[in-house]
Amino acid sequence: MIAKDDVLKVSGKTELAVVLGADAKRPIILDSNHGFTQLLISFYHCKGAKIGAAPNPTMMGILPEDSLEVQEKPFEVSGVDFFDPIGVANGRRTVRRYGVLFTCLSVRAVHLEIVKDLTTDAAINAIRRFVARFGTRESPNLE
Repeated sequence: MIAKDDVLKVSGKTELAVVLGADAKRPIILDSNHGFTQLLISFYHCKGAKIGAAPNPTMMGILPEDSLEVQEKPFEVSGVDFFDPIGVANGRRTVRRYGVLFTCLSVRAVHLEIVKDLTTDAAINAIRRFVARFGTRESPNLE
């Protein structure tokens, strides 16, 4: 995006962040052929021992507002996802178990649970174990 002062800036995931300033939300894009940019890139490549590294840009979506708020404790706002079966030793045989990944949306911490199958009961039990360990967000008093 081009800012008011004709400077090319990045538009990305932190667009909706309330706690960040305008410069932090939208950093300036530097010209890759400019001398200053070349010196800056070579400095950080040498510092990080990544001289032969090729840039790998990715386009990412805007973060939800809950991810950008300062949370009091981890997993106050979290997401959940199930992943493919993994082999688990059960005595002499290997059985298939599924993983449940709980992700904290503020500090990007993760918590893993294992479930026997992908039934509703197994999912509810995994969520209950998670809530028993980390608690729930207390709803504000509306009185």
